[in-house]
Amino acid sequence: MMKQPVTVSTMRALCLALPLCAVTVAFAPAHAAATTFAFPARPASVFDIARGHVLPVPPAYHDFGPHDLAVRAFRLGRERDQLVTWLTGGAVTYYGEHVHKEIELDHTVPTYGVYSNQTIYPNLREVANPDPNYPLVLFTPTMFGPGTDCIEAVTTYLPMEEPEIWAWDWCRNISNPAVTLEVDQSFMSTYTATMPNGLVEYTVETLLGSDGKTWNMVLYNYVTKSWVTVYQTSGTRTAGGFPFRERGWDMYEMYSPVDEETNVAVGCAPTHSAIGSDGVAISFDRTSQTFTPASPSNARIGRDQHFHCPHLVWNIVTDFSDWNVTD
Repeated sequence: MMKQPVTVSTMRALCLALPLCAVTVAFAPAHAAATTFAFPARPASVFDIARGHVLPVPPAYHDFGPHDLAVRAFRLGRERDQLVTWLTGGAVTYYGEHVHKEIELDHTVPTYGVYSNQTIYPNLREVANPDPNYPLVLFTPTMFGPGTDCIEAVTTYLPMEEPEIWAWDWCRNISNPAVTLEVDQSFMSTYTATMPNGLVEYTVETLLGSDGKTWNMVLYNYVTKSWVTVYQTSGTRTAGGFPFRERGWDMYEMYSPVDEETNVAVGCAPTHSAIGSDGVAISFDRTSQTFTPASPSNARIGRDQHFHCPHLVWNIVTDFSDWNVTD
């Protein structure tokens, strides 16, 4: 269920018919050695997106519960000092922790889109914090294309509520997700598939439109075999005052207080299965919109912080297009 006012009719009008297939795509030799890569859903190209259609900024969604705490934490997390100040607050036994395990994507050359298959578990809940004033939120995976990309695609796990998929617009100064999708039965039956690695995932892409200024977030509909445009925007990604520069990432991210005595995060919870991303790829070619797999030539391990969760292990399955976190 979509919590923000983006209508079903609007989404249907923006549906982009593309065949479902495990295609083999040739990648741009200008940036990496010629190679091939099988996508469960063929990447959308600049020619498949409606031109210059920018949706209005939605009003803030408030439920005065886990969603609101997650929204506030996510925004402040991009200004780390503010998040730590909030988390420490008046609590004497906890200090704030913003954990990253990150694949950093190349921003040294122009990029025009990023593609990924993201794990999703509809029944996974973050543990509830004994202190309801502080957030325990797992944002995993969260994907943000490098360069001038405006939209961060965020998988959000909350205490006591269904997971959510966010489109966060960093090119307009808004204090909430531009779009929020609830990961309910309808979402799972429409936008997910069991991938060759055996994991259930949804397929997401952000890309620059053919007008050269509109950024798009699209999800692949595995029922209609088409891409659906979830959100479109334009502008400068520093509009909100956040010092992103041109960085991009695909990451594990957790916000939780950490017990000072045990050095274990309050938000530690078993994942029971691998949680992460695969098929991570970047477009360096605006003309043909080919996608290059993330690899040591165009990505690296970025901020690699301690989980404060003794049972969790970060695994790089393929440098650096496939990663996961396991118990």
